Amino acid sequence: SIRSLRGRFFTGIHALSINTIFKKHPLVIALQVPTASFLMLGSFLAHATTTLHPGMERTIQSGSRIDDWVIDSNAHLISNGAELKQSRVTAGNLTLNAGTKAQDIYASQGSQINLNGATVEARSSAQYAINLQGSQMQVNASSVINKNGVGILAARNFMGSDGSSVSVFNSLVQGSTQGARTTSFSQINFVGSDVVATDEDGIGVLLYGGDVTASASRITGGENGVRLSYESPTLNASNLVLDGSHVEGRNGAALLVEGDEYGATE
Repeated sequence: SIRSLRGRFFTGIHALSINTIFKKHPLVIALQVPTASFLMLGSFLAHATTTLHPGMERTIQSGSRIDDWVIDSNAHLISNGAELKQSRVTAGNLTLNAGTKAQDIYASQGSQINLNGATVEARSSAQYAINLQGSQMQVNASSVINKNGVGILAARNFMGSDGSSVSVFNSLVQGSTQGARTTSFSQINFVGSDVVATDEDGIGVLLYGGDVTASASRITGGENGVRLSYESPTLNASNLVLDGSHVEGRNGAALLVEGDEYGATE
């Protein structure tokens, strides 16, 4: 059993798998989907908003009007170098291609998000740059930045078991408090990418259950590089695999496992 790993950093860790199994913790993990949704909806009303209704498809270019976007079921917004404010995607598709600059994104109900050479930078009031609830995302050669919160949240649907799946290739994911966070039933795969939490007490990657794999990547946090925690013993445990990756906690442990007498690692 391992309750914490207290190294300053690990370099070149190959095929290390950590599985943590925990008993119930009194802390309720706040998925905050209803709150986030209402807050985003309220802010949408303050700006010009364009809605793609079910089945619609739209392509925008550099110079297009800068709007908030609501993308409904089976609708698809494609941006080729345009600038977007917030985007709310419900069972729809959002593709941001090279040169696109976007503010924070909220995606739910099986939505598909694709970033190809794009930059997503959250508003100062946004908790997440990209908030995925039971949705999928692929990120290629892009930057996801939140100077006042979390870079990427890969979460299950509120009170459900439909998780999110994220693949990040050759990209930067940066948050102040956390670079990335997963919940149970969700997974993130980093390849050739940098994941950073800039705050002194920041965590590069926080797992509340779920799976994270990092290959040829670098994960850095102000306090911990990676912290493995849990939602409850009835949900899937946290699983971390590092392959040729560097993990560093500038002011604390590189890898921290939050457990008790039931905590375990393989």
